[in-house]
Amino acid sequence: MKAKHYFTINMKKNANKDFFKSAALILLSNKLFCEYMTASESFNVEPEHFFEDWIVRNVFNPDEDLKKWTWRYFIENLIAYRKNHKT
Repeated sequence: MKAKHYFTINMKKNANKDFFKSAALILLSNKLFCEYMTASESFNVEPEHFFEDWIVRNVFNPDEDLKKWTWRYFIENLIAYRKNHKT
């Protein structure tokens, strides 16, 4: 019985960890998007270059998983913005 209980507690801890990691990545990508929008008001900025420079400047020791998911959420924000603000 104890093994099953331990497994359930461990699953909940991992689920919480995944939830908080996802939330942190979304917040990070939102911050990136806001800074991109501010920078793009002043001059023409390529999203790919801005993303790479921003990650290097603001994230300590980024791994590939962090970069992949931050890029995905950033692009989703950019697509949603462009759909709502067609010129």
